[in-house]
Amino acid sequence: MAGVCCKSTAPFCSAFKRTLSVRHPAPISTPRSAPAACARGGAGRRRRRGGSALLGRPLHLHPAAVGLHRPATTHSFCSSVQESMSDSRRACYIYLNQTSRSFAAVIQALDGELRHAVCIFYLVLRALDTVEDDMTIPLEKKVPLLHHFHTFLHQPDWCFTESKEKDRQVLEDFPSISVEFRNLAQEYRDVISDICHRMGVGMAEFLEKKVDSMQEWDKYCHYVAGLVGVGLSRLFSASLLEEP
Repeated sequence: MAGVCCKSTAPFCSAFKRTLSVRHPAPISTPRSAPAACARGGAGRRRRRGGSALLGRPLHLHPAAVGLHRPATTHSFCSSVQESMSDSRRACYIYLNQTSRSFAAVIQALDGELRHAVCIFYLVLRALDTVEDDMTIPLEKKVPLLHHFHTFLHQPDWCFTESKEKDRQVLEDFPSISVEFRNLAQEYRDVISDICHRMGVGMAEFLEKKVDSMQEWDKYCHYVAGLVGVGLSRLFSASLLEEP
């Protein structure tokens, strides 16, 4: 989750992000289709999304053109439930395995609805982080995106097609993520939306802020990493699978 004060803080700020990136071998089946239209940058304009638009991008293919990459430890989960998944849910697990190294295996070992909630939580924050990391997005556009990102969870057609980041697929096909967010139980939706809002506001605060003390470092790391732990704890509590 780099992107703040990059000239002086990039090595430290990117340490957390390096624990979340890249993919695993061994493909399994993929979704049959994907959303055909989305709102460009939240402005309300829609465009047709053909598969050919993404086929020229190595490792960023449309889910209909690639396999779901996952570690061997998730084989029993994937093989037993993939056929019963909706196209959007299957796409979410594709994106999870494409954009995560350590989280994907652990998330797919969770039970039932908690598994889906944590998967969507990860992808929402990955999409938010992709906006923050993208240095090609001007600040006058990036700051409002970060402040209001949690509201896009309730906009079925919103997506962002202007990112140049390697994980941009989670923004370009955000409708697949947001529809699965809206399918979660209210208790999970409340946690994910709240953490997304707090993280987005915190990221925006540090876009131009000079970090020159350990207190400021701690505050930034709370926004981009600590809140992930807070959110996970709240999701586990909401699941009622553990003692209060």
